[in-house]
Amino acid sequence: MRPGLIVPVVIVLLFAVPALIVYVPVESLEAYMMKKITPPQDEAMVQRWTQWLEERNFDQIERGLDPSLRANDVRDKLETMAQLIPPQQPTSVKVIGYIVAHHRDSSSTTTTTLEYEFSDGWLIASLVKEERAGASTVTGFHVQPISESVESRNRFTLFGKEPVHYVVLLLSLAALAVSAYGVIASLRVPMGKKKWLWAAVCSFGVGRLAINWTTGAVGFTPLWIGFPPSGAVMIPLYSPWVVYSSLPVGAVVFLMLRDRLILVRPTPEAQQASPTHSTVLPS
Repeated sequence: MRPGLIVPVVIVLLFAVPALIVYVPVESLEAYMMKKITPPQDEAMVQRWTQWLEERNFDQIERGLDPSLRANDVRDKLETMAQLIPPQQPTSVKVIGYIVAHHRDSSSTTTTTLEYEFSDGWLIASLVKEERAGASTVTGFHVQPISESVESRNRFTLFGKEPVHYVVLLLSLAALAVSAYGVIASLRVPMGKKKWLWAAVCSFGVGRLAINWTTGAVGFTPLWIGFPPSGAVMIPLYSPWVVYSSLPVGAVVFLMLRDRLILVRPTPEAQQASPTHSTVLPS
């Protein structure tokens, strides 16, 4: 790569990546992926239980509950939950969470979460189903009204954030720029096949400083090695973005040792100036 291309490449990495995160709509992609991984029967089960709750069909709900949850005050709790459901038809219903946990005793726990959108608000309905020895029972069922949709609350935006958000973001972009420059420089240095090893080393970071973009919670993990050295992740779907940065140790070390790693090859002029050896035969 020509030296003049290094700066444009670094600029693209600095600004194109965050621009994609901010401006590319991920809501439709989230909905598509969540729809693919969620079995229709589990989604329908949450909708059915929510409808029973709205209709005050508490007998049907109690029959499906785990025996440990059938306490004397279960009807009062169900009535309180039913009052949280708006008396209107939802404008949309979608899955925003699906987690399956397998246990050592061959049982499994499935948590399915739906988001109901109404004209004046949203409602979260979550159901926990446990399957053991071929039998299925509900070990948890909750509804909760929220003031805005989960995707709006967790959307990546640069507006209205605290200074710590921008500090971590700038550190992340700086680590990415140093790492990218180290990779490009290592591929341009004449050091034989070792350049591919150094290019890989420059792609890793050590330590991890991360921030929850929604809540602002900051965490630091000193014993962490990752590729790439910085970025933004959202795991699982519909969860808050986590922006992280690490120290691009590989790139820093390479840039410090770059001059020592160059393979010095004699120039044609030096080869011509070197003395030639001849053998003189005795007469």
